Amino acid sequence: MSNFDNLFVVALCSIIGVIIFPFFQNFNIWKVTLFSIVVSTFISAIVLIISFYIKNIGVNGSWGENGILLELMSPRVWDGGLILGVIITIMFVGSILLSKI
Repeated sequence: MSNFDNLFVVALCSIIGVIIFPFFQNFNIWKVTLFSIVVSTFISAIVLIISFYIKNIGVNGSWGENGILLELMSPRVWDGGLILGVIITIMFVGSILLSKI
């Protein structure tokens, strides 16, 4: 990813966070954070699984060589999904909290 792509993702998340702020004013911010991290982690993991399938990158060699279940439970997929989920959650919740100021 180039710097422009990173900047675009951050700007998009910030704009969406400011737009959805009025909807989340009545909710507890910790519940919003937990919901955001769970949803963004699963979506990121699904995107990583699809990208590994398209590029034919598996756990040990080509994708699906050791079974689909092993590919779905790959720590590489879930670690990457969790890291992306945390980054997206920090951007969303940060923009919601900063718009309260």
